[in-house]
Amino acid sequence: MSKGVVSLRSGFTECLLQAKVPLFCLYTNFRNWYIFGDTKVELALSGFGLKKLPNVNTQKVFEFNILEVDNKDVIQNILDNFRNDFRNSNLLAL
Repeated sequence: MSKGVVSLRSGFTECLLQAKVPLFCLYTNFRNWYIFGDTKVELALSGFGLKKLPNVNTQKVFEFNILEVDNKDVIQNILDNFRNDFRNSNLLAL
């Protein structure tokens, strides 16, 4: 069983919410997005962020604008979350 999911934001990401594990969603600018054309990350997050969907456990959803956040910080956040999850479940930490 998965302990977490790391995904680029897409329609499939919404399906991954059903896994009920931490979901780390990475946003970039959307290019050629149907009738909207090129769309900035901020607009996608404000209108289509995963935390805005109904019945989402927002404590398990982590969204990152990877144009504004250092990749090392994103990786560290993911690893810290997994380590905390392991500690809380009495499993061996990474």
